[in-house]
Amino acid sequence: MKMIRYWFLALLLFGTFAHADIPLDGLTLALHPVGETLVVGGRSRTLYTLDASTLEVLNRTYLGTTINKLMFSPDGSLLFVQDSEPDIYILNAETFEQIGTLGGYGSLSMAPDAKLMVALNRDYDGDTLTLFDTNGLEMKSLTFGEDDDVSSLGISPDGSKLAVFFDYFESENEEDVSWSNIPEEYEGFAKDVYAEQHDGDEARYMLLSLPGLEVLADYVSFYSPREDELVFFQGDDALIINSSNENARYSPDGTVEMWAWSSDISAYGSGISADHNILAVGSLADASIMDMANNSEVSFDLDDLPGWPEYFSSFVIAPSGIIYGATDAHRVVKVTQAGAGVSKEIKPIY
Repeated sequence: MKMIRYWFLALLLFGTFAHADIPLDGLTLALHPVGETLVVGGRSRTLYTLDASTLEVLNRTYLGTTINKLMFSPDGSLLFVQDSEPDIYILNAETFEQIGTLGGYGSLSMAPDAKLMVALNRDYDGDTLTLFDTNGLEMKSLTFGEDDDVSSLGISPDGSKLAVFFDYFESENEEDVSWSNIPEEYEGFAKDVYAEQHDGDEARYMLLSLPGLEVLADYVSFYSPREDELVFFQGDDALIINSSNENARYSPDGTVEMWAWSSDISAYGSGISADHNILAVGSLADASIMDMANNSEVSFDLDDLPGWPEYFSSFVIAPSGIIYGATDAHRVVKVTQAGAGVSKEIKPIY
């Protein structure tokens, strides 16, 4: 049931969040554009450089701040490190020397081929969305009203569009039906959709052009996004996922449809390929890889660890199709697809 899943996720994350930008206890990771090394980080405040082929740790650099997102510049010369303040640190990708800071910015999203990235400065007087080049130089900004709090955002692969999702608000028009009062004919995912359409809340969505930040679409829908969820594009449509596999697709014409992947896997960690065609999601010791273009899906799991269940916290997908995942147990997994199955290699990170 929907409410039970929400309760379990809240229990799992209790004590982990001081505020929304603080990451899960797991690792986050980035793959160098050349594909030979991975950089991994998390609450240990340490950047680990790994051989992408063997997963062996090559170097450790103490950064001194929590790490909840990592991204390389397209040429691999810079590493952007987002912490839990949030601030974004610009590092020399070879020496990890800090060469700049985007103070107060989080929710980093990048379109490497277009050499553009966007980030969000959340402020009580109004959130500011800023477009940067991939050297960290500011290009253009847009500040929203103080009541228009941004929840999630994402940039299209070609860097031409930006999807902006806002926090939900109490609707004056949508009926509020409790879970126990949903008609009996609704079951499974259909029941989840009905619940979302009848929870008494709505949320605003905007589609902006880049680099000009002109408005292409601006409307309110029944779907209520959560904060800092994964956003990606399929054509002109923006898709957003959440941990409960109750996801939505937004079209420029105002059409909003909910969708779900077929496996019974939550998305505690997620990642999307640079072309936005391959999606990876993972929950408690299991994960699913989806080819969004061909509507196919492959699932796999990890070997069990004693103690508290291990969950995936992030994924990165190489141009070759190799998928790297990281977990709260400080382990990294390398996954190679082979037909309808996968082969995987797992290494702990110390």
